[in-house]
Amino acid sequence: MDQKSASSRNHASAITRPRPSNDLMLRSALAYAERFGWYVMPLHTILATGGCSCGKPDCRWPGKHPRIRDYNQQATTDLNQIRKWWTMWPDANIGIAMEPSQLIAVDLDRTETEDGIETWRDIRAEHGFTDDGALVNLTGGGGEQLIFSNPNGARIRNSVRKVGPGIDIRGMGGYVVVPPSVHRSGNTYEWDVTAHPGDQ
Repeated sequence: MDQKSASSRNHASAITRPRPSNDLMLRSALAYAERFGWYVMPLHTILATGGCSCGKPDCRWPGKHPRIRDYNQQATTDLNQIRKWWTMWPDANIGIAMEPSQLIAVDLDRTETEDGIETWRDIRAEHGFTDDGALVNLTGGGGEQLIFSNPNGARIRNSVRKVGPGIDIRGMGGYVVVPPSVHRSGNTYEWDVTAHPGDQ
């Protein structure tokens, strides 16, 4: 996967690519809840101008922060509630709450100074483990998220850059943005169905 330019990683761009249809956003949100039992929440999204739907010109997390308060309590698998949210905000990006969904995510960012994907490869090689079994979420900004099942409820907290440069952990109280949400680069989040974690 090619590393994105600094401008596409760090600044919102006007959307020039086809945006996922509102119907696809709703169907995807429903599928995450119904098929996988994941706890869904609506997030803000990227406007056609490149700004965040929250309306703040200096938004730190464009298209990534929840539209609802107390998201850890309100994220749900209730299909009727999900339909209500996407009726209210039909283009909302989709967030998945980690703890109630029994998931943990390793977030691998790429910036001018940090390459979380390379750091993760080094950590795997040093400690002799693989990430087989992870779902690979391509974030649209050049990074990846490895999403692991946590069926035993291991209490893993969110952490920022504690594992290594460019690596965040999403656990208790955390959430991730999932496909087909729109990234601030104008790209969409995608599942890497060709990836075989651990083989890279």
